[in-house]
Amino acid sequence: MYSFIPTPDITASPLAFAIIAFVLLIICGALLVTDTKLWIKVLLVFSTGLAIFAAHQACFSTKQYANTPVVGELVGFANRTIDERCGKQTCTNTYHFVTYRVPEGNVVLRAGLGNVYPQQAMLYKN
Repeated sequence: MYSFIPTPDITASPLAFAIIAFVLLIICGALLVTDTKLWIKVLLVFSTGLAIFAAHQACFSTKQYANTPVVGELVGFANRTIDERCGKQTCTNTYHFVTYRVPEGNVVLRAGLGNVYPQQAMLYKN
């Protein structure tokens, strides 16, 4: 994946883990006080612990991108018209793309109208 700007690292918030763990513990506690069989309670506690562990892994892991700088040479521009659904109607939308040549081949990136794209641009490979 290539982009014009470096992709920032993604760090999750510990608040998300706290909310998920709190909700799971409340649900588990409410279900444990009900009159159910012992094996259902054991399964409930085990699955709640597994869910909290999975939430911990998801919330405290950091996704880091390589952001390797690559120089791309402008090849050209392209327009593409796509019929998309807009509610119950069909809308015709035109998208604009710019193509750069990098050592691995050509890269097509979404272009904005009115933006100036240089002949040689610094792209970031992730």
